[in-house]
Amino acid sequence: MFMLTIAAAEESALPMFERMPEHNIGLRGCDYIIAILNGHLNNCWNLFWMEIYAFEALCNTLRANEYLTSTREVSVEKALAMFAYTVAHAKVQRITADRFQHSTETVNQHVYAVMLALCNIAPDVIAPTHILRWHLIFKKCIGAIDGTYIDAFVPVEATNAYLSRHQQVSQNVLVACDFNMKFTFIYAGWEGTAHDARLFMDALSRPGIDFPLPPEGQTVEDNPEYLLHMPDMSSASAQAMARDYRNKYVGT
Repeated sequence: MFMLTIAAAEESALPMFERMPEHNIGLRGCDYIIAILNGHLNNCWNLFWMEIYAFEALCNTLRANEYLTSTREVSVEKALAMFAYTVAHAKVQRITADRFQHSTETVNQHVYAVMLALCNIAPDVIAPTHILRWHLIFKKCIGAIDGTYIDAFVPVEATNAYLSRHQQVSQNVLVACDFNMKFTFIYAGWEGTAHDARLFMDALSRPGIDFPLPPEGQTVEDNPEYLLHMPDMSSASAQAMARDYRNKYVGT
């Protein structure tokens, strides 16, 4: 009894702290999303990497087809916003929770729900287009290849080697896909400073990595379209390559 009295006295001597909500900064709930969608045009793009019209259209599609539904605390718009913010900026969920004033559990639940919804809707909105005009030009082509930068975590001493032209620590990944919109080849691990051409030539010469080549018994010279590289057509060199290919193998 004496010990309990001492413990109670020591507890009463401690300073009293008022319980405060952790996420209580700025606008909350739908007010934050409304402010973004009705604010400056750049706000939606900078936060979610989507134009306002695209964001709203995707929300309407997810809701109309019941791929995603609103909850008492989180609307479809807010769930998509939390997912887009997390994925677009590679943020940990603690940062997203602070931005949207929700617990990490809530963020994790709704980011996962949006991911599933997008996977379910993908077959309806992402489909190959077999246009006769392009089929005649690339009738022997088995796919397209290009390089892309993927964020990477590397030791400090290797940072410079993995620093891409966008000044981000990343690896340069060579990928190929067929016209059924399926990946057929992925070559990862190269430093961000490596040029696309270096990856391509290494993939051609390195044995055992199953680079997609023309069918057995046929050579690249017999079917030059098989190894056609589909680069970023905004560059002058890519446009010149396309003109040379058309003039040599397709005709005008």
